[in-house]
Amino acid sequence: MAAPLPPGYTDLKVAEQSNGKEINIIGIVVDVRPPARTRGDDHQMTLSLQDPARMETGQAVGFTCKMFGQVKDFPTQATIGDILMLRRVKNMPFRGEPTLLNNRNSEFLLFLKSYMPKVPFEIAYQVHKQIQHIARSGRPKVILKPAEQAYIIHLHRWSVQNMNMPVVEVGRPTNIAEPLGKPRDKFSLVKDIRDGTFVDLLCEVRKIYNGSNALELYATDYTSNNHLYDYRPLGEEGPDSREGDQFGYTRTKTPSVWPGPYGKFAIQVTLWSPHMQWAAEHVKVGDIISLRNVHIRYKDSKLEGSMHTDKQHSEQVDVRKPMKDQRYYDLLDRRSKHVEEVAAQAESNAQNQGKKSRRKKKKNKQDQAEAASKQNTRANTPLQPAAQTTSAAEPVASKNETVVCSHPDQDLVRISDILNDQSLQWKDRSGDELTLPFINRKFKTSVRAVDFFPPALEDFCQSTQDLRYNDFQPTTDDDTGDDSFQSLPEWEWAFYLLVEDAKPVPGQTPERMRLLVADRDAEGLLGLDATDLRKSPETLAQLKEKLFCLWGELEEKKAEPDFSPGTPISNRPFECLVYEYGAHTPGKGVNDWTRVHRMWGVTIR
Repeated sequence: MAAPLPPGYTDLKVAEQSNGKEINIIGIVVDVRPPARTRGDDHQMTLSLQDPARMETGQAVGFTCKMFGQVKDFPTQATIGDILMLRRVKNMPFRGEPTLLNNRNSEFLLFLKSYMPKVPFEIAYQVHKQIQHIARSGRPKVILKPAEQAYIIHLHRWSVQNMNMPVVEVGRPTNIAEPLGKPRDKFSLVKDIRDGTFVDLLCEVRKIYNGSNALELYATDYTSNNHLYDYRPLGEEGPDSREGDQFGYTRTKTPSVWPGPYGKFAIQVTLWSPHMQWAAEHVKVGDIISLRNVHIRYKDSKLEGSMHTDKQHSEQVDVRKPMKDQRYYDLLDRRSKHVEEVAAQAESNAQNQGKKSRRKKKKNKQDQAEAASKQNTRANTPLQPAAQTTSAAEPVASKNETVVCSHPDQDLVRISDILNDQSLQWKDRSGDELTLPFINRKFKTSVRAVDFFPPALEDFCQSTQDLRYNDFQPTTDDDTGDDSFQSLPEWEWAFYLLVEDAKPVPGQTPERMRLLVADRDAEGLLGLDATDLRKSPETLAQLKEKLFCLWGELEEKKAEPDFSPGTPISNRPFECLVYEYGAHTPGKGVNDWTRVHRMWGVTIR
């Protein structure tokens, strides 16, 4: 029987709406980041919490909690699956996202998995016995109320049953641990799956087809299996490959293109009710998901997976957003390695293609000149300029598959269409024409990077404490003595890309646009937290690797003395979303607004 929320506590669903209000919460730890220095002797620790109320709303990702202060005041022993009680915390916007923040009066109690009593002894803890816990350093001992303990035990049980949390429990009321037989671990990598088995998979979704009776996921964990389909780029399909209508995508306007990875890396998993309904609502391409109890079997001589309704628990959904444990990070490492290998191969192919293209172009010009000369001799007419011919045009480079853009169904527009948006021209009621300084609109375009700013990658992160960069200083709550904002992390991403149209208007010079890449959008693009790059060579090295996948040899070319934005760059176009808005600039005129274009919705895989 589910235990009710104790009096005086707020569930995470309600907590997300309680802006600025001091609350008490109890949640399951679903992600932990170790303490990191902010400035001086101050540190921050970030955790993510989850509970049943939040999960029911479809929020599979935990509610972020950031704690600031001294390391001794943090629950540093917390691990995934533990229960954390927070008292007197506030939900405040942190970089635009709802976040639980502590202050000098906040308290925490941490209940490790190993402190949880077994079922036969739970009643003792709900009546008089206290569950062991870890409290904030130097604070007096806390006596938990029975309702609090009952809810903590319920929350632990719920997490084990619904979130695939490990079971590590106390053996007796005396808190002496007993050996506990572990359930069989059915986790498998794609490379190890076999016919007739039931396995748990952790995969990245690469394609989705939602049919009327079932949903098909195409997913990979970046390990290869010779018994899977061999996906190839269009034009390179072999007898063992799939394309187009076999994915069920022939009803779309354009042919279906496999987004990668190419080769025998991806498995098709067919989901039936109730898994298909949950996945259709909560899973999108690019998500990393956990699939439990997948039935592996041969179909048309290839291995596929299926997930049917559980006969004993018909409402049980076995598709979930995973915990960020070691297996999760191992998948990210394999993906990064794969992306690096693909990028290196693409760069090599592009260079070889460029050499072939130049040789072909030269030969075409010679053939055209020879043909025109013969024609001129026969007809005694002036020779037409070779520039008017189109047969010698450079081939358009294929899209950069290592850069993933959200909203795949949105139509592409050229940069020239964005910059020369006719909506900027507006007539008032009297008929007078006005030119608006900007319009709040979103676009999707295909571009290639030709320059960046600042010139040094070490300056791609800016200090929020630097008044030359950030002239806004947050205030504190004088009534409560909340000083949590005084220790906010002092670094955030902020840099610009100069990009040009990947597909310009024929016969015209490609239009260019400056794109701001900042804060959360930059974190999503790079998958890296902002920090002082001059003091973090490891993060700087990761940044260079990521950006190489985005802009190819641009950084190397920019280091050359004669570089200019017109210097030929060997890189591939990528799709991105652009958000246009206005930045207030007092004294500038034209309503004191500057038109800004910001890149968002893009991830480097």
